[in-house]
Amino acid sequence: MKISKFKDAVVIITGAASGMGQEMAVQAAQRGGFVIATDVNEKGLKETQAMAQKVGCSITIQRLDVANKVEIKDFAEKTLPNFKNRLLILINNAGIGFTAGKFQDNHLDDFENLININLWGIRCLNLRFLPK
Repeated sequence: MKISKFKDAVVIITGAASGMGQEMAVQAAQRGGFVIATDVNEKGLKETQAMAQKVGCSITIQRLDVANKVEIKDFAEKTLPNFKNRLLILINNAGIGFTAGKFQDNHLDDFENLININLWGIRCLNLRFLPK
């Protein structure tokens, strides 16, 4: 039997309330990872947790807005001390896109939100969880 790299690892997945993030969270838990599923969508996170329970796994859920540097800082400060000396796998899955047709139809606030989630959120999370 092949040993999973997820076994006993702490697996943090952003954007885990739906889609690929939700599926990755359940699969990581099935492979023995201690999964912390994060998202701004708390209802979706509860659905992810229920999906894991249906297949006999456990997932910890945590609301986290990856566009918010203060929330990222607080999340890292509360999370890291609990998992010293354990393999940490960070999956930056959270992201958004535009659905409006023309460039000029997308508001500046929407662009700022997109950049905060898809770029700065990843950078901030990676910096917080890099080994020191």
